[in-house]
Amino acid sequence: RCLLGKLCGNSDALTKYFAGLYVEVSRQIMGKQTAKSGEAPQDLVSRPLEIRCSRSKKVRLRPDRRIPNFPGGKERQFDLVVEITTPKGETVYTAVEVAFQETTNSVIERKAREAVTVFRHLMAEGNFLCYVVDGAGYFARLKALADITENSHRRFTFKKSELDALCDF
Repeated sequence: RCLLGKLCGNSDALTKYFAGLYVEVSRQIMGKQTAKSGEAPQDLVSRPLEIRCSRSKKVRLRPDRRIPNFPGGKERQFDLVVEITTPKGETVYTAVEVAFQETTNSVIERKAREAVTVFRHLMAEGNFLCYVVDGAGYFARLKALADITENSHRRFTFKKSELDALCDF
């Protein structure tokens, strides 16, 4: 049975129905849903890192996920940031970008473009950049995947053995 058939003639109910449809397809709601879908892969990566970091007082995950001293005196946020205190008392950061794409889209291209400048800056500051990427979208866009691989210290997938290697990095 068609819901619209039941609503015909009831202008208040039709207005409410179509307003609800607008909210469902609005860019803000779609963006929020897209961001939420990225949390599961990020959680999959952060859990083993949190366990590893909890074993040392000199290594921690930054709750704000930011690295200071980017051009213009700004901080930059990443999916995850590991902060390491060296034996000399210096702070070194490892930025971890997590991306799982089931389809090809502009996010893949954007991350690949950003990798070049971000990698150069982090290297100049003595910091590190790692990517955890997986999904058909990345493997369908070999150039983007190659750019990410060339412009990072390491690239990992979501396999347990690779996540263990990330923790060892």
